[in-house]
Amino acid sequence: MEALDGLWSPQLIMWQEQLKEGGESAFKAVWDQVFAQGTPLVEQLDEQVGKKEYLVTLLWLDSPDWKPGQLTCALGGILNSRRMAHPLFHLDGSDGLWYRTYRLPSQVRATYHFFVNGEPVSDPMSQHMLIVPGNPVSVYGEQWMRLAIVELPDAAPDHWGLRRPGIPQGNLHTQSFASAIAGHDYSLSIYTPPDYRSDGEPYPLLLFFDEWTYTHVIPLPKILDNLIADGAIPPLVAALFGHSRREDRMREMGFYEPFFTCVGQELLPWMWEHYAVSRDPAQTLVAGASMGGIAAMYSGLRYPEIFGNIYSHTGSFQAGPLTERAYQRLEQALRQRPATAQRFYLDVGMLERDEMGFGSPDGGPNALESNRMMHDVLLELGHEVQYVEYPGGHDLLWGAAPVADALKVLLSKV
Repeated sequence: MEALDGLWSPQLIMWQEQLKEGGESAFKAVWDQVFAQGTPLVEQLDEQVGKKEYLVTLLWLDSPDWKPGQLTCALGGILNSRRMAHPLFHLDGSDGLWYRTYRLPSQVRATYHFFVNGEPVSDPMSQHMLIVPGNPVSVYGEQWMRLAIVELPDAAPDHWGLRRPGIPQGNLHTQSFASAIAGHDYSLSIYTPPDYRSDGEPYPLLLFFDEWTYTHVIPLPKILDNLIADGAIPPLVAALFGHSRREDRMREMGFYEPFFTCVGQELLPWMWEHYAVSRDPAQTLVAGASMGGIAAMYSGLRYPEIFGNIYSHTGSFQAGPLTERAYQRLEQALRQRPATAQRFYLDVGMLERDEMGFGSPDGGPNALESNRMMHDVLLELGHEVQYVEYPGGHDLLWGAAPVADALKVLLSKV
């Protein structure tokens, strides 16, 4: 899988020939075809043994006087750095038709968007969208963002995040949580399962970082309802803990000690006091996505007596200065402590790699490489670890199915 330079799409090559012969009227006919079939343009490559791939071409119509760098695109991540997005190419003979082609496996499902003068812009011709609500903690801020989706024919169905009629639903209570240690409030949503009882046996406890993400983008309460209804996991209580501002999130998720002290000395004792939840590490799980994946890993390392299960979804282990990458700091912490019985689950998107624009600007390892490094260290030190590379990117579109898979594995022994 990679971003391809130049003209690779057979359809575009044919259109370019038509434009050379027909001029303006041919361009209108070409654009009518684009508008009729929608975007992106998807074409199957000749199938090789054990390998089925497609060319996926993103298309943009605008004035041909764009300067290099003003119009770029990113496939596979709502968190793509503008510096690592791909420039588009102008189709010769057209009046402002721009393109970029990717070669992708047939199982890919991912979002994409354009950057116009550095600002993210949706594909206006796509009819398949992921809606990201506006919020101060969102990468897009208060702006609601519509991210276009490319879904190739062999992409696995993802039904865990859909509300299923007729199954019992848990309850979600949202409040603020004041931390004297961190010096500010956090957002906290508590999921309790159907028929929750405060006077019965304690429930397994899940702590998910990024409350906003797991209530507004990845629908964790629906995922839990579906898994519990299917008997795939036991009834449980989940605490969704997060920030109200993106600046605080980015600072504190990256090894900010007062935040993790708050988790272990304020949040968890509060949960034990107010909810019927287990204090057994084997029945306690900490999880998070992206920077939340770093926070989940570090919480598990700081509090092995609390968290027996750690789940990182598309963890941003490549983050940090060149000599202090997150994976390096986590590896150091792992090597400096005695072995524990903790269980780990790491997943990351196949598209989170240099060829897709996910390399670090300073030449460090990309997200995919740093997750592989983290997995290798855990294995070397004798930990029980499950590692998955899914055919998507860092865009949370793959949130529901990976979360469901991870919970089924980590909670199977609870």
